[in-house]
Parts: sequence; structure tokens; C-alpha cells
Amino acid sequence: MRTRFFLLAVLFALAACGRDAQRLQAEITDQEKKIVQARTVLQFEQKRLEALKDSLEINIRQNIALSLDSTAAASIENERLVLQGTIVETAKRNLDSQREFLALLKKRLQTLK
Repeated sequence: MRTRFFLLAVLFALAACGRDAQRLQAEITDQEKKIVQARTVLQFEQKRLEALKDSLEINIRQNIALSLDSTAAASIENERLVLQGTIVETAKRNLDSQREFLALLKKRLQTLK
């Protein structure tokens, strides 16, 4: 009787591990998609930062044409650069976090196998 109970318990444990492994594999697939998305966002924001840098003088002249004094016009555009730089750094951190989470999921999956 004890042997049957023990075997039944082992079978339930194995079935639970199998379900956990399947669930983790699905989470890993989802996380890989999130990494692709985070990488795409980072690349977009980096290009946007470069575009702002490239058009800095043009944007300052446009602001001056809109009746802003040169100091205010330059200040506005420089702050836009700082803000975009912050967005790029945040996107980098997000990508790093997504990668770290994927590594943890994969490590957890290995412990279940």
C-alpha cells in the first residue's frame, strides 16, 4: 500500500514538473519577444537622438524664427537632447532587465529538467 502511495506521489510530482516546464517554456518564448521589442525601441530612440543632434542648429534657427531669443532657442533644443538621451538610457536599462529576466527563466527551466 505504501509503495502504491509513493509511486502515485512521484507520478503527481513528475506531472507537476512537466506542467511547470511547459509554462516556463511559454514564458521564455514570450520573454524573447519582449527582448526583440525592447531592442527595436532602443534602436528607434537612438536614431531619434542622432536625428536631434544632427538637426540641432536647424531647430535653433527655427525657434529663433518663431520669435524666441537665441539663448532660449538653444536652451530648448539642448533640453530636448538631454531628454532624448534619458529616454535612450532608459531603453537600454529596459533591454538589460529583459535579458536578465530571460536568463533567470532559462536557469529555472534547467532546474526543472
